[in-house]
Amino acid sequence: MSYDVAVWAGPRPADDESAEAEYERRADVLEDDDDLPPPSPALAAFLDELLTVLPPLDESDDPRSPWATGPEPGDVSGDFAYLTMTYPGAEAALDTVVEVAGRHGLVCFDPQDGRLL
Repeated sequence: MSYDVAVWAGPRPADDESAEAEYERRADVLEDDDDLPPPSPALAAFLDELLTVLPPLDESDDPRSPWATGPEPGDVSGDFAYLTMTYPGAEAALDTVVEVAGRHGLVCFDPQDGRLL
């Protein structure tokens, strides 16, 4: 099991319900499209910064890495990213993910609880 966070570029939704609708729309596109665009400049910069602060998941199994998978290329498309962390990783790193996303003007959404972060 993982703790998932959706991150996207665009205006911050007015409330959790609007955010959930936007998340579902974007997730459907990510799931249904076989020819996904590369990360937008905003998402690429976010991921670059994020992976300098939080070690990527790789062969070294760095214990500071919060990731359950990736972030991998299939987790990011255009201006939408779907990040999966372990529950202990999320407990340790979620605030960092939200902070870095905020510096890049991105929206963070918790699909488990259906709420903006």
